[in-house]
Amino acid sequence: MDEDCLSLAVYSPQLDAQTKAPVMVWIHGGNARFGSGALYDGSALARRGVVVVTINYRLDRLGLFAHPSLTAAQSDEPLANYGLMDMMAALDWVQANIATFGGDPDNVTIFGQSSGSVAVTALMASPLSAGKFHKAIAQSGNVSIDYPRYLSRSAPAAMSLEADGAAMALALGLPADKEADGLRALPWQDVLAYTETEMANAMIPVIDGRVLPDNPGRIFREGRNQPAALMIGSTSWEEGVAARFPLPLDSVLHGQDPSEARAVYGSLDDRELAQKWFSDTAFHAPAQFLAAETARQGRAAYVYRYAFLSSERRGRQPGANHGDEVPLVFGSQFSEGQGDADDIAISNLLGEYWTNFAKTGDPNRNGSTDWPAYQLDDESVLIIDKTRSLQSYRSDPQIRYHLERYEAIVTTNDD
Repeated sequence: MDEDCLSLAVYSPQLDAQTKAPVMVWIHGGNARFGSGALYDGSALARRGVVVVTINYRLDRLGLFAHPSLTAAQSDEPLANYGLMDMMAALDWVQANIATFGGDPDNVTIFGQSSGSVAVTALMASPLSAGKFHKAIAQSGNVSIDYPRYLSRSAPAAMSLEADGAAMALALGLPADKEADGLRALPWQDVLAYTETEMANAMIPVIDGRVLPDNPGRIFREGRNQPAALMIGSTSWEEGVAARFPLPLDSVLHGQDPSEARAVYGSLDDRELAQKWFSDTAFHAPAQFLAAETARQGRAAYVYRYAFLSSERRGRQPGANHGDEVPLVFGSQFSEGQGDADDIAISNLLGEYWTNFAKTGDPNRNGSTDWPAYQLDDESVLIIDKTRSLQSYRSDPQIRYHLERYEAIVTTNDD
């Protein structure tokens, strides 16, 4: 553990500047509070003809923090979203150096899972990301459309980041007349120790006016996002990540009328409703919204729902849990003969889909079209399991309910 964490690793099929292989930059997940790029071995993906870069970035309140005194002292600088800025710095490094490792700086794909996927969609929405990447893969995570958080303005669903920072300064006993200096002098261990005393949610990016200038959904609707092809999806049992934690219904609904939610979801108990609402609003519905906006702009978008249960998971859970696809995408253990035949087949499939998309912007293999691009008049999603199928969610009342909510938000400035 060290605040000096801005490091990366490069996996390349050939160290030759003339190779110009597509580049895939991995942004790890972990609630933006824990994890490391070093946990992911990119060698199996690199053998498919791409250069893989795994990055680290500041986490927790080291990566997302604001305080009124810091805002006043640094009013001419980007604020708050330091983890995102670290990712942009890594992408700048890739632009400047990746050719030395056989990579093509003009063909860079960012990909990430969970909070790393949130970061992918936030980078797509940020004007400061221009020219740093060309394609994006978002796995089970989306920057918030319906419950955004702000640098200075508190919203019903979340206090402002400045108010959060002021609460930390007060709790740590910093003198009011020297808060900025006191905050800068804090050891990083004290910052993380403070976080351990509270029930903090994921450190999601905030609307700060520069790194994220507006509600990301509105940025996509108005075509202000980065012009990247998009592959985006979720797992079939995303609520599994919520099953491990108590999710009070009122906190998950963020002020939404429970009776209205029950009218959409039926007779679920509070725990089941909280988990289903969470999985739809954090993963399934926003993925389709961002894909639709990408398609509306005339760019390719591909949406998946991962449902495969590996040999390690079968019989132990009702569907594919949050993150279950990640080890199969990287495929290092399966390329070495571990897992059963189905595990190896799905790992190879995912490896081909992901690297084909990085190479061409189309995940389909060898001229096949088993995964059609997302169409506004169809909205088909590829279900990835032992056998693949297409499923349209146009008639799904729960997904449609949330898409209509997003539509109201991005067209009325009501967020």
